[in-house]
This record gives sequence, structure tokens and C-alpha cells, in this order.
Amino acid sequence: MSTSAFFVAVFPALLIVGAILAPLLARRDRPPRFQVRARPDLDRMAPIMGSEQDAPAALIEPGPRDEAPNAAPLSADERDRYFADWTALQAKFID
Repeated sequence: MSTSAFFVAVFPALLIVGAILAPLLARRDRPPRFQVRARPDLDRMAPIMGSEQDAPAALIEPGPRDEAPNAAPLSADERDRYFADWTALQAKFID
């Protein structure tokens, strides 16, 4: 096999292997961003959930504060009153 044929066959294979392994090796040395940001919450939730493995799922699942509020349509009088209050409040901040 000639040198040029060797480079044509081997060099792309090495590039592909390097492209696959580089992100895996780079990620292995540092903790995931979620664990760094949420460490205090994970520590607090672990005893409640029973294990440290279940704590991230509890933090990701939507809780009561994430649910949509029970909003009912306003009557015409309420809407007009809120609009007037909002307009008055905005007028205080406009130069």
C-alpha cells in the first residue's frame, strides 16, 4: 500500500474516532451543569425523596407553582377598572 493510499484510508478514520471520543472525554471530567447549579436543592431534596438519584427528577417535575393559575375572564367593569389603574400607574413612570 502506498503512503498516499494509507493516508486516504487511515486519516479519515482517525478523524471520525477523534470526533466521537473528544466530547465524551471532555464531559467526563466535569459535573453536569444541572448538578452544579442545583447542588443545594439536590442536597435538600435527597432526604425527602429517599435517595440522591430520585432528587433530580423531583426538581425537574413541574410542581404546584409551575402550574397555570386559575384565571377567569373579567367582567367589563373589572376590565375597565384594571385598565384605568394600569394606565394611571404607567403615567407615573413616563417622562
